[in-house]
Amino acid sequence: MKKYILSLFFLISCVLNTYAHTEKQQQEKIEISGIVLDQNKEPLVGVNVSVKDIPGLGAITDINGKFKIKVEPYQWLVFTFIGFDKQELLVKEQKSINVIMQEAKATAIDEIVITGTGAQKKITMTGAATTVDVNTLRTSTSSITNALAGNVAGIMARQTSGQPGNNISEFWIRGISTFGAGSGALVLIDGFERDMNEINIE
Repeated sequence: MKKYILSLFFLISCVLNTYAHTEKQQQEKIEISGIVLDQNKEPLVGVNVSVKDIPGLGAITDINGKFKIKVEPYQWLVFTFIGFDKQELLVKEQKSINVIMQEAKATAIDEIVITGTGAQKKITMTGAATTVDVNTLRTSTSSITNALAGNVAGIMARQTSGQPGNNISEFWIRGISTFGAGSGALVLIDGFERDMNEINIE
Protein backbone atom coordinates (compact mmCIF):
# COMPACT_ATOMS: atom_id res chain seq x y z
CA MET A 1 0.00 0.00 0.00
CA LYS A 2 2.87 2.31 0.87
CA LYS A 3 4.39 1.62 -2.55
CA TYR A 4 1.18 2.67 -4.32
CA ILE A 5 0.94 5.86 -2.25
CA LEU A 6 4.51 6.80 -3.13
CA SER A 7 3.87 6.13 -6.83
CA LEU A 8 0.71 8.24 -6.76
CA PHE A 9 2.54 11.06 -4.96
CA PHE A 10 5.34 10.95 -7.54
CA LEU A 11 2.81 11.06 -10.41
CA ILE A 12 0.99 14.04 -8.91
CA SER A 13 4.30 15.85 -8.40
CA CYS A 14 5.24 15.31 -12.05
CA VAL A 15 1.86 16.64 -13.23
CA LEU A 16 2.11 19.71 -11.01
CA ASN A 17 5.67 20.41 -12.14
CA THR A 18 4.65 20.11 -15.79
CA TYR A 19 1.68 22.42 -15.23
CA ALA A 20 3.83 24.96 -13.40
CA HIS A 21 6.43 24.85 -16.16
CA THR A 22 3.73 25.41 -18.80
CA GLU A 23 2.25 28.29 -16.84
CA LYS A 24 5.71 29.82 -16.50
CA GLN A 25 6.28 29.58 -20.24
CA GLN A 26 2.95 31.22 -20.96
CA GLN A 27 3.69 34.02 -18.51
CA GLU A 28 7.06 34.64 -20.13
CA LYS A 29 5.46 35.47 -23.49
CA ILE A 30 5.50 39.12 -24.39
CA GLU A 31 3.35 40.97 -26.91
CA ILE A 32 5.41 42.60 -29.62
CA SER A 33 3.91 45.42 -31.67
CA GLY A 34 5.52 47.30 -34.49
CA ILE A 35 5.34 48.71 -37.98
CA VAL A 36 6.93 47.57 -41.24
CA LEU A 37 8.06 50.21 -43.75
CA ASP A 38 9.77 50.23 -47.12
CA GLN A 39 12.89 52.20 -47.97
CA ASN A 40 10.77 55.32 -48.59
CA LYS A 41 9.29 55.04 -45.07
CA GLU A 42 5.91 54.02 -46.52
CA PRO A 43 3.92 51.30 -44.66
CA LEU A 44 3.85 47.85 -46.24
CA VAL A 45 0.51 46.02 -46.20
CA GLY A 46 0.37 42.22 -46.03
CA VAL A 47 3.89 41.53 -44.78
CA ASN A 48 4.08 38.05 -43.26
CA VAL A 49 5.44 38.08 -39.70
CA SER A 50 6.27 34.62 -38.35
CA VAL A 51 8.23 33.05 -35.51
CA LYS A 52 11.23 31.07 -36.71
CA ASP A 53 10.88 27.29 -36.31
CA ILE A 54 7.35 27.67 -34.85
CA PRO A 55 4.84 26.64 -37.57
CA GLY A 56 1.42 28.27 -37.42
CA LEU A 57 2.45 31.18 -35.22
CA GLY A 58 2.45 34.48 -37.05
CA ALA A 59 0.71 37.69 -38.07
CA ILE A 60 0.19 39.95 -41.09
CA THR A 61 0.64 43.71 -41.23
CA ASP A 62 -2.52 45.79 -41.64
CA ILE A 63 -3.22 48.70 -43.97
CA ASN A 64 -0.98 50.92 -41.84
CA GLY A 65 1.87 48.40 -41.82
CA LYS A 66 1.27 47.57 -38.15
CA PHE A 67 1.33 44.15 -36.51
CA LYS A 68 1.03 42.46 -33.10
CA ILE A 69 2.33 39.05 -32.08
CA LYS A 70 3.04 37.19 -28.83
CA VAL A 71 6.43 35.50 -28.54
CA GLU A 72 8.88 34.31 -25.93
CA PRO A 73 12.14 36.18 -25.28
CA TYR A 74 15.06 35.22 -27.53
CA GLN A 75 12.90 33.92 -30.34
CA TRP A 76 13.44 35.11 -33.90
CA LEU A 77 10.83 37.06 -35.85
CA VAL A 78 10.91 36.53 -39.62
CA PHE A 79 9.54 39.20 -41.99
CA THR A 80 8.80 38.19 -45.60
CA PHE A 81 7.14 40.08 -48.45
CA ILE A 82 7.13 39.57 -52.21
CA GLY A 83 9.77 41.71 -53.89
CA PHE A 84 11.69 42.36 -50.66
CA ASP A 85 14.54 40.62 -48.88
CA LYS A 86 13.65 38.44 -45.90
CA GLN A 87 14.57 39.91 -42.53
CA GLU A 88 15.11 38.14 -39.22
CA LEU A 89 15.16 39.96 -35.88
CA LEU A 90 15.96 38.57 -32.43
CA VAL A 91 13.41 39.39 -29.73
CA LYS A 92 14.96 40.09 -26.34
CA GLU A 93 12.91 42.17 -23.94
CA GLN A 94 11.75 44.92 -26.26
CA LYS A 95 8.01 45.31 -26.83
CA SER A 96 8.17 47.49 -29.94
CA ILE A 97 9.92 46.73 -33.22
CA ASN A 98 10.12 48.91 -36.32
CA VAL A 99 11.33 47.20 -39.49
CA ILE A 100 12.48 48.70 -42.78
CA MET A 101 12.32 46.17 -45.61
CA GLN A 102 14.91 46.31 -48.38
CA GLU A 103 13.87 45.73 -51.98
CA ALA A 104 15.20 42.52 -53.45
CA LYS A 105 17.74 42.61 -56.22
CA ALA A 106 16.37 42.49 -59.75
CA THR A 107 17.80 39.03 -60.35
CA ALA A 108 15.90 37.65 -57.36
CA ILE A 109 12.61 39.29 -58.41
CA ASP A 110 12.95 37.96 -61.95
CA GLU A 111 12.88 34.42 -60.58
CA ILE A 112 9.36 34.97 -59.17
CA VAL A 113 6.22 35.59 -61.22
CA ILE A 114 3.34 37.43 -59.54
CA THR A 115 -0.01 35.93 -60.55
CA GLY A 116 -3.60 36.78 -59.68
CA THR A 117 -3.63 34.17 -56.93
CA GLY A 118 -0.15 34.51 -55.48
CA ALA A 119 3.46 34.07 -56.56
CA GLN A 120 5.21 31.22 -58.36
CA LYS A 121 8.79 30.43 -59.24
CA LYS A 122 9.39 31.03 -62.92
CA ILE A 123 11.20 27.72 -63.28
CA THR A 124 8.15 25.74 -62.08
CA MET A 125 5.45 27.61 -64.04
CA THR A 126 3.59 25.57 -66.63
CA GLY A 127 1.80 28.50 -68.28
CA ALA A 128 2.89 31.67 -70.02
CA ALA A 129 3.45 35.02 -68.30
CA THR A 130 3.60 38.43 -69.95
CA THR A 131 4.43 41.82 -68.49
CA VAL A 132 3.19 45.12 -69.90
CA ASP A 133 5.10 48.34 -69.29
CA VAL A 134 2.83 50.95 -67.74
CA ASN A 135 4.06 53.51 -70.28
CA THR A 136 2.58 51.35 -73.03
CA LEU A 137 -0.89 51.84 -71.57
CA ARG A 138 -0.61 55.63 -71.49
CA THR A 139 -2.34 56.21 -74.80
CA SER A 140 -5.23 58.40 -75.89
CA THR A 141 -7.92 55.79 -75.34
CA SER A 142 -11.05 55.64 -73.21
CA SER A 143 -10.49 52.22 -71.62
CA ILE A 144 -7.69 49.96 -70.49
CA THR A 145 -8.98 47.10 -72.66
CA ASN A 146 -8.41 49.20 -75.77
CA ALA A 147 -4.92 50.04 -74.54
CA LEU A 148 -4.11 46.34 -74.02
CA ALA A 149 -5.26 45.38 -77.52
CA GLY A 150 -2.22 44.59 -79.63
CA ASN A 151 0.23 45.14 -76.78
CA VAL A 152 0.03 41.79 -74.98
CA ALA A 153 1.15 38.56 -76.62
CA GLY A 154 -1.52 35.86 -76.58
CA ILE A 155 -4.50 38.20 -76.15
CA MET A 156 -7.10 38.55 -78.89
CA ALA A 157 -9.15 41.77 -78.70
CA ARG A 158 -12.16 43.02 -80.64
CA GLN A 159 -13.94 46.36 -80.35
CA THR A 160 -17.67 45.62 -80.18
CA SER A 161 -19.06 49.13 -80.67
CA GLY A 162 -18.06 52.54 -81.92
CA GLN A 163 -20.70 54.32 -79.88
CA PRO A 164 -19.23 57.05 -77.64
CA GLY A 165 -19.00 55.82 -74.06
CA ASN A 166 -19.36 52.21 -75.13
CA ASN A 167 -16.38 51.82 -77.46
CA ILE A 168 -14.58 49.24 -75.34
CA SER A 169 -12.88 46.04 -76.43
CA GLU A 170 -13.60 42.48 -75.45
CA PHE A 171 -10.59 40.23 -75.26
CA TRP A 172 -9.86 36.53 -74.95
CA ILE A 173 -6.78 34.61 -73.96
CA ARG A 174 -5.33 32.40 -76.66
CA GLY A 175 -6.40 28.79 -76.18
CA ILE A 176 -8.96 29.49 -73.44
CA SER A 177 -11.69 27.65 -75.38
CA THR A 178 -9.73 24.40 -75.07
CA PHE A 179 -10.38 24.31 -71.32
CA GLY A 180 -14.15 24.12 -71.69
CA ALA A 181 -14.70 27.25 -69.61
CA GLY A 182 -16.26 30.56 -70.56
CA SER A 183 -15.00 32.48 -73.56
CA GLY A 184 -13.95 35.53 -71.56
CA ALA A 185 -10.83 36.04 -69.49
CA LEU A 186 -10.84 36.05 -65.70
CA VAL A 187 -9.54 39.43 -64.52
CA LEU A 188 -8.19 39.72 -60.96
CA ILE A 189 -7.17 43.12 -59.62
CA ASP A 190 -5.46 43.13 -56.22
CA GLY A 191 -6.78 39.60 -55.70
CA PHE A 192 -10.43 40.42 -56.51
CA GLU A 193 -12.41 39.78 -59.68
CA ARG A 194 -13.32 43.06 -61.36
CA ASP A 195 -14.20 44.64 -64.67
CA MET A 196 -11.04 46.07 -66.17
CA ASN A 197 -12.93 48.98 -67.72
CA GLU A 198 -13.70 50.29 -64.23
CA ILE A 199 -10.02 51.17 -63.80
CA ASN A 200 -8.98 54.75 -64.39
CA ILE A 201 -5.90 54.39 -66.59
CA GLU A 202 -4.84 57.96 -65.86
